[in-house]
Amino acid sequence: MTVCATGSADILVRGEWIRPGTHTNFFCNHHATKRECDSAMITRSRVFVDTRVNCFKEAGEILVPVVEGVFSADQVAGELSELCRGSIAGRQSEDEITLFKSVGCALGYLCGALNVWRAGQTP
Repeated sequence: MTVCATGSADILVRGEWIRPGTHTNFFCNHHATKRECDSAMITRSRVFVDTRVNCFKEAGEILVPVVEGVFSADQVAGELSELCRGSIAGRQSEDEITLFKSVGCALGYLCGALNVWRAGQTP
């Protein structure tokens, strides 16, 4: 797993570095023209987002490849809410590279808070 949560304006992860079967998370960047990973990372991955609405407004990791013409909105496999409901499948093979891009959404924060709360409960 690779997690990038820096808010960096510079590319920190390149798609060519990622081995098959790796899951990547990209958080913190909220700029339409800046990104923590290159376009190859996006095009090599099955891409999931917290919300399409937010990511297609402010996620440079997604928007820059769209502008470059190498990725399109319909290539996003799904949203966090769809994964949580089970209405879409997550990883489809052991070799698949998956990517989750989050710019922040209430569902993500609620899931995190629920997990923390559950971890503190005694059986």
